[in-house]
Amino acid sequence: ISPDLRVTAIARRGIEQFKEGNYVEAQAQFEAALKLDRSNSWIYYHLGLLFLEQRNYDLAKDNFRAALAGNLNPSWLQVWSEIRLGNAYDAQGDRTRATAAYTRAQNLGDDYDNAQDAVKKFQATPYDPREERLAIHR
Repeated sequence: ISPDLRVTAIARRGIEQFKEGNYVEAQAQFEAALKLDRSNSWIYYHLGLLFLEQRNYDLAKDNFRAALAGNLNPSWLQVWSEIRLGNAYDAQGDRTRATAAYTRAQNLGDDYDNAQDAVKKFQATPYDPREERLAIHR
């Protein structure tokens, strides 16, 4: 099995665990995948989603920033990492940094999975973790 395929398989197990609400196991799978590929934006993004879901906003922000600093493969990770980074700032009451992240996402122009609609929504109304179930992009 190729190293890339191994990383993907481990990360996908993490995504499945996350979807099932098994957060501890999901985190363990994501971290195992990251040990094999530290530049993988896709894994950092999903780890960020996990922490955002758990309302651990500082770790969520760290992982979304790591996603933005990584390989950005697939390319939609850039726009959605900015959006979710903005969500984490909103959840902590930092509207200034949240809107800056949403503006960066808007400026990218990437509309993967209706990203620009999400940007407009969050620019108009701050993200509220009690009202939104996180979408998992594959």
